[in-house]
Amino acid sequence: MAALALSSQAAYAQEAQDDSAEQAAASILQPEIIVTARRKAEDIQKVPISVTALGSDQLRAAGITKVSEIAAVVPGLNLFFVGSETNAVYSIRAMSRGSLGFQQPAVTTYVNDVPTTIFGAALPTYDLGNLQVLKGPQGTLFGRNSEAGAILTNTRQPTYDYNGYADLQVGDYSWMKAEGALNIPVIEDKLAIRVAGVVNRRDGYQKNLSFPGRDFANLDSNAFRVSVLAEPFEGLKNVFVYENFSAATNGIAAQLLTYDPNSMGLPNNFAGTPFAFVIPLTQQAYEDQLANGPRTGTAPFPLSTRDKRETISNTTSLDIGSVTIKNIFGYQKNYVEAYVNQAGYAFPLIPGYRFVDYRQVTEELQLSGKAFNDALTYIVGGFYLDFRPSGTAYELVAPPGTYDFTVPSLASPGPPPVFAPLGSGNYYRDKSKSAYSQINLAFGAITPALEGLSIDAGLRYSKDDHSLCSIGGQLPQTAASEDTCLQDPARKASSSEDFWSYTLGVNYQVTPEILFYGVTRRGYRSGGLNAPILGGTLAAAGAQSFSPETVTDYEVGLKSRFALGTVPVTFNLALFQADYKDLQYAVNTNGINQVLAATGGVDGDFNPGNNPTALYFANVGDGRVKGLEAALSVRPVPSLQLSGGMSVLDFAVNKNTFVPPVNFPAFLTPGIKSFEATVFYGAPKFSYNASVAYTLPLPSEVGDVVMRAKVNGSGKINYDAITVPARAVLDLRLDWNSVLGSDVDLSAFVTNVTDKLYVAAPNLGSPGAFAFTSGTYNEPRIFGFEARWHFGPQ
Repeated sequence: MAALALSSQAAYAQEAQDDSAEQAAASILQPEIIVTARRKAEDIQKVPISVTALGSDQLRAAGITKVSEIAAVVPGLNLFFVGSETNAVYSIRAMSRGSLGFQQPAVTTYVNDVPTTIFGAALPTYDLGNLQVLKGPQGTLFGRNSEAGAILTNTRQPTYDYNGYADLQVGDYSWMKAEGALNIPVIEDKLAIRVAGVVNRRDGYQKNLSFPGRDFANLDSNAFRVSVLAEPFEGLKNVFVYENFSAATNGIAAQLLTYDPNSMGLPNNFAGTPFAFVIPLTQQAYEDQLANGPRTGTAPFPLSTRDKRETISNTTSLDIGSVTIKNIFGYQKNYVEAYVNQAGYAFPLIPGYRFVDYRQVTEELQLSGKAFNDALTYIVGGFYLDFRPSGTAYELVAPPGTYDFTVPSLASPGPPPVFAPLGSGNYYRDKSKSAYSQINLAFGAITPALEGLSIDAGLRYSKDDHSLCSIGGQLPQTAASEDTCLQDPARKASSSEDFWSYTLGVNYQVTPEILFYGVTRRGYRSGGLNAPILGGTLAAAGAQSFSPETVTDYEVGLKSRFALGTVPVTFNLALFQADYKDLQYAVNTNGINQVLAATGGVDGDFNPGNNPTALYFANVGDGRVKGLEAALSVRPVPSLQLSGGMSVLDFAVNKNTFVPPVNFPAFLTPGIKSFEATVFYGAPKFSYNASVAYTLPLPSEVGDVVMRAKVNGSGKINYDAITVPARAVLDLRLDWNSVLGSDVDLSAFVTNVTDKLYVAAPNLGSPGAFAFTSGTYNEPRIFGFEARWHFGPQ
């Protein structure tokens, strides 16, 4: 989005002017914010793309301590979680990704210019340099292709000064978060090291009525990072970063949100079967949930969750005259182990187990520079990604009454299974190879008559290969190895595709403070494979693979900063339309297999072992997303800062090409409206934020005391059959920086002041498949305090 979400970084630097009046006006404008959205450092107001940026000070002032809070300061960005807060799904301009399976995200996330894995999109929020949110298709400038946007997270790099900080936050639910960093210059102007870490503990706010003492939605994580900066000689720079993250929590319990006794969906379809007793049990569970309240939950077993991540990035840049050669290497290893209870009550109607053990290696080489008296700026690059199993990936669902997914590290207390689990263990691989280039031609450097006019042109070629080897419902401790799996051709599948994408833009810098731009881009989301190896009518219909989803978008924008008398103002606006082809759609099979049991399951072959575990992806037709994004920042007096931003979206599926399996009953066959609720999953049509910061008029020796308030909200959000009503959430914060002239900062804050309740993480909610919906509510109101000590340049 073209706007800054927080006012303190929504204004920009004074440009030297010859005219004295212009100098006076420029002198009251606020300092510029430097971003790297176009792979070079530049003022955000001169960047002709929709981008939001938050620096380390702004992140702290906004109270950003975890991933879920980022969306509160970026209108148009929505996120939700699957299973735990470490498995985040991001939505920008109405596009996100399926909650399960191997679909690529519409929004690519980066840490230090390295794209994260599809299982590791939870971003670090400690000791950050900045966070940037780019909107619209990306790919002709860097990294992996992205059709809806990208989130760039940059950790703080070492410097050649001694500096550091220690930060402690405490609050409700026995919350304690300790964070710190130490920067050490080892060799003057040659070598420096920065070490940072965080420990985050909090009791759960969702009372566990089934297993007292294991309350849901708790926090228990540790992370540390070591960064090394080396500049052995002028022109050569290398930054190495190692990060380790681990979390072990009680999980998030889904809760019954609704129940329809007249529905034909699960479990009501059990009428007349040995499982008919589940029907009144579900009705009673729903009534109990209403009586117990929204901050409670039940489960048939502990919903333990383990998450471990190791990441390495190494960025080397070499300046040779006006040319820069940069190499970006990335390595990530993700390990996730989680029990889930999708139904949301104590009977194991749809219990599940998720196990992920994957690694990813990326390599990117760039050549950039300027030519023709700086009229031409260019970048040329190549990108390679290899995503493969270190172990395997499991998404298992058991039939009603069975749930013992016993794993040595997370022993479930359930009885032995009566039937083999549905679902599969899979060895999945992705390889992506790309070449890209983009230029900017500034006509003002050629002739003064065209001063301020420039064009951007970029092109990218991508080749993606996918392979799958499925070992069925074998549990991790007995699973066949990948080598053994590959020896059986019947267990293997593969697909590939290539694609050309482009960027073409025209920019006009009317004055140093006003920019108009227009851009059209073509992007795509790669196709992939469904798991396990399918059979029956699904195999016959070619459902084993799904095709790429493509988009062509058009965007015009204004970026401006000006003064109304002595009042600095920043106003940014972006209007856009994105036309999609071959939209990818998550076809729900969770519950449908049971509904269609009498006719052989979702594929009609009476073999549950080759049915999709919970969903499979298909291409359903074409669609359109259009909207506007705007932000305004005003400083009426030096001590008062006001800002606000909003996003308005309109989206629709306008062509239906989906062919359902031949045995799908009519009441389960999706129509266009159902497609829209799933394709544009979790996308509000209207979202906004607003903030105010007032600095008290106190003597400088007292320090800076700043009162802050921010509100964020959205219109209703659809998660398939789950509709979340419009909401607004208010946060308050009081900062006392440099207390009595010291290096100590103190803060008090309260989040969700009005204790607003809404569904933050959807679970089950597919029309026709289920007689109920389930999900998880947001955090309650939390009071907290923060103390921070810092030394050296910050």
